[in-house]
Amino acid sequence: MPYVVTDKCEQCGICVAGCPVGAITEEATKSEIHPDICIECGTCFDNCPFGAIIFVEEDEQVPADAEKAEA
Repeated sequence: MPYVVTDKCEQCGICVAGCPVGAITEEATKSEIHPDICIECGTCFDNCPFGAIIFVEEDEQVPADAEKAEA
């Protein structure tokens, strides 16, 4: 799952509305990208006005302020 949402998320909904496959949902404290649906197009990354979505290589550790979505 290369795209993850960090704690910078302000839950504005732009990523949710812009995701072409509906892979993002708004959760209690921040949005969540569902890896089983995500096609890794990068639209969420490009659209986030807060820089809350980051790209993490498969072999990299997810930063502490980002939670890897449960598959």
